Amino acid sequence: MDHSAAGHIRQGEGYDESAVRELEKELGLEVPLNKIGLFYADERVPTRESRIVHYFGLYEAKPSEKDLDNMVLSKDEVMNLIPMTLKEIAKSMLNEPMKWTTGFMHTLNFYAKQKVLNLPPVHIR
Repeated sequence: MDHSAAGHIRQGEGYDESAVRELEKELGLEVPLNKIGLFYADERVPTRESRIVHYFGLYEAKPSEKDLDNMVLSKDEVMNLIPMTLKEIAKSMLNEPMKWTTGFMHTLNFYAKQKVLNLPPVHIR
């Protein structure tokens, strides 16, 4: 499992423009975004085949019920959405780490730290 809306920045594009584009492309949402921050994640983990390093831009959206009712998933990008609380995600990452991408694990750790949430850090493995 991975982020709901994510993508790569196009040449000449910034993080803000890319975030808006990806949210609309993957989930069909056009809502204001709050920039949480930028961070670096080294995803080279010996127990996985991934040899990737990323710079991430993390944004938060708070769509209305109407926005959610009108949401359209891009079938090429998103198989389905599974509603979970952050605590449920962290617990699943602890119990079933191979079910999650390391990028998403880094993202949850960064988000929890930036928002000062009472979540234990997820061990990347």
